[in-house]
Amino acid sequence: MRDSDLHWLAGLLEGEGSFMKPAPSAPNQIIISLQMTDEDIVARVASLAGLRYKKQRNPRPGHWKDVYQLQIRGGKAVSLMAVLKPLMGSRRQGQITRALEAYDPSLVVRHSLPGANELRKLLKNNTTRELGERFGCSRQTISRRSKCS
Repeated sequence: MRDSDLHWLAGLLEGEGSFMKPAPSAPNQIIISLQMTDEDIVARVASLAGLRYKKQRNPRPGHWKDVYQLQIRGGKAVSLMAVLKPLMGSRRQGQITRALEAYDPSLVVRHSLPGANELRKLLKNNTTRELGERFGCSRQTISRRSKCS
């Protein structure tokens, strides 16, 4: 990431981002979260982070806008927090410090999943939960991976 992109991202996350420590039940799920109604801004962050973002339609009628959401999780979030921390204000630095202190890299599960085609075959006779337990990951990871081309 270029310095100009990093500084732009730091400014954006200073005002609009959230730096969250992991829940006790998921000690390796440290999160940087961004929610905005400006799709172009969220799309740029997603491009910089190499991730996808979600569009959440607003169920309220009238002038309410759709919301776009992006979450950077795990090791990618840890690395980015470490780089962003010196560029942030004291309040955000405190949030980052608390999040990083709660992160336990020894609990990060290392797993090797089969390819998407193999997972689709396995899902015919197994649930995502069963496969997640078998491969040491979440059912969401199994679901996402099985949908890849």
